[in-house]
Amino acid sequence: MQYLLAISLLFLASGLTPEQVDAKKWLKDGDKLLAQERPLEAANAYREAIRLDPVLMMAHYGLGQAQMDLKQYPAAIEAYRGAQDAFHKWLQQGFAGRLESDKAKDKRVSALRDRIRDHSGGSRAESAQLNEMEMELAMLQQTSTDVGKTVEVPVGVTLALGSAYFRNNQMKEAEAAYRDALRVRPTLGEASNNLAVVLLLTKRPAEAKEQVALARKNGYSVPEGLRRDIEEALAKSGAGTTQP
Repeated sequence: MQYLLAISLLFLASGLTPEQVDAKKWLKDGDKLLAQERPLEAANAYREAIRLDPVLMMAHYGLGQAQMDLKQYPAAIEAYRGAQDAFHKWLQQGFAGRLESDKAKDKRVSALRDRIRDHSGGSRAESAQLNEMEMELAMLQQTSTDVGKTVEVPVGVTLALGSAYFRNNQMKEAEAAYRDALRVRPTLGEASNNLAVVLLLTKRPAEAKEQVALARKNGYSVPEGLRRDIEEALAKSGAGTTQP
């Protein structure tokens, strides 16, 4: 009885319900399974996390990653959209906690902004890390006195949604998602690179070349094959072959 009382007090102190605590455990299990290349089992773990805590954005995002591995692209699109919806609902419900010190909060906000600004994208683990940093930043912004400030969906989710659209051959939607990611984070090299691919495939090599230049400027390692394909497309169109 005393143990149950202690657990209840712990939940109250943390601001989390027992279901939310369990959901985070399922999320952690899903992440481990995904890292072990067991996407089907990971998807089931993420679904359980979502069932327990529907606004746990990273569970929706993880489900999308698992569906991508399973090549179930329409399902991945649905999961990433679910991540966006969960993020907005999380903000509305005000789950964010408050730091004891405004000074500590401001320092953490500044540090997160610096790390996010310098993040050019890359591996799956790096993308997940970017999402987590943006979730924390959104939490801190939500507790700020600047209540009129717009809090954006973590850009990693938008980037992943664009990739799911691309894999599902929805080029118009993929382009819109990549441009939305760049609107929020103009220095995100991965988004510029991916947008360049879409622009090349939709016969706009000059625009693709501009995005490749931006990706490289922002520290992203653009595949040599993409640069070569763009130059070949430009040569065929008579637009010149100068390297970006």
